[in-house]
Amino acid sequence: MRRTCKTLMGKAGISKVDRDILQQHDKEDISTLHYDRYDYMKEKRIAMDIWKKYLCEILEVNKGKN
Repeated sequence: MRRTCKTLMGKAGISKVDRDILQQHDKEDISTLHYDRYDYMKEKRIAMDIWKKYLCEILEVNKGKN
């Protein structure tokens, strides 16, 4: 599920950096792990808005197919 989500988020136009942040892969190096205390909430919200729009478009396209 995580791999599929990350792949589709890329297809939706969310950058790799933002996808990593959303999946908690953003703290891999020492300086980020220990010194970067910014929560990236603004970036997460923007990415989640893009993801929501992408999913709504998929649901709308497939609405009449079932």
